[in-house]
Amino acid sequence: MKKFFLSMTAAVIFLGITTLLNAEHTAVQIEDGFQKLTLPDTSVYEGNLENGLFNGKGVRVWREGHRYEGGYKNGLPDGKGIEEWKNGVRYEGEFRDGLRHGRGTLLRKDGSTYKGEFKFGEPHGRGTELLKNGDRYEGEFKDGVRNGRGVEVWKDKAVYKGEYRDGVRHGRGIEIWGDGNKYEGEYKDGLPHGKGVEVLMDGSRYEGEYSDGIRQGKGTLVNKNGDRYEGEFKYGRPHGRGVLIRKNGTRYEGEFKAGEPDGRGTEWLKDGTRYEGEFKGGLRHGRGIEVWKTMIGYKGEYRDGLRHGKGIEVWDDGTRYEGEYKDGLPSGMGVEIRKDGSRYEGEFKNGVRHGRGVLILKDGSRYEGEFKNGVWRGEGVVILEDGSRYEE
Repeated sequence: MKKFFLSMTAAVIFLGITTLLNAEHTAVQIEDGFQKLTLPDTSVYEGNLENGLFNGKGVRVWREGHRYEGGYKNGLPDGKGIEEWKNGVRYEGEFRDGLRHGRGTLLRKDGSTYKGEFKFGEPHGRGTELLKNGDRYEGEFKDGVRNGRGVEVWKDKAVYKGEYRDGVRHGRGIEIWGDGNKYEGEYKDGLPHGKGVEVLMDGSRYEGEYSDGIRQGKGTLVNKNGDRYEGEFKYGRPHGRGVLIRKNGTRYEGEFKAGEPDGRGTEWLKDGTRYEGEFKGGLRHGRGIEVWKTMIGYKGEYRDGLRHGKGIEVWDDGTRYEGEYKDGLPSGMGVEIRKDGSRYEGEFKNGVRHGRGVLILKDGSRYEGEFKNGVWRGEGVVILEDGSRYEE
């Protein structure tokens, strides 16, 4: 049997010690074959030696609880082996030049496991990763993290199939949530980013641009009720310029804010009515012009979707009203000129003459006094065209 003195170089490189000394501090002679050694770092090696180095099968146990059992080559773990740490980390598989390399199974201290290919100590190639909470990934790894193509399945049955980079979803992919909602498109840094299509179980569908996981940029949204919006999105909702076509046949084209028509826009109703003006919170609000099928038009102020404030309304028969509105109807002071040539100037309420006013007929006669629900009654003065005057 050959005998070797363990040199300082060999001790440093392969055994992790400076030298092997006896009690008198002289070099200890090492023999090939099976040996049990206590090394200066207090670790214990039990196994085969060849040419003064760990070679063949062996077990090394460190004082802090680290343990390796398996093959050695030239002083380093090589071939099949099992490595265990006090914190619960455990690796069983192939080694090369002292590193995990080849196929193996790694149990991490957080309870997750990886089974697959290793390279230079890290998961690299194809493998399967199972997290403690039940989430599962199967696919490609690079330098210890998910990289390339893979499939990820969550415990709630959600699934992602596509590309990864640096451990996160990145590139093209398809994601199906546990509730059945689906996204297919581009990812960046783990989130939908770029072009994509989202189909929800309620029947709604979005196709367009995403940024950091939300709808942002140009896109088309078809809601479950059949309404269709095409235009700009911000923070996940219609925002900016766009066109909204509702299932009931109405169409709005203009500015949006936080998902609703807001700002300047034009609205067409199914019956041919058209409104052009200001909106707020989805309703007509501010100044605008309205053209109805049964009238020439309205121009004036709106509030909460109704004519409110000052305005002018002209019907197709020539009737004209100019004055104050409230909740969509003439209310307050106004002037009404009808097609028969009569003119009323005074107070209105809920769309009819009500209160004090002056009515001048086509022949020049006039009534000054009280009106109620559209007709004169109460105290007043009638002045005929010949100047005759009657008081009631």
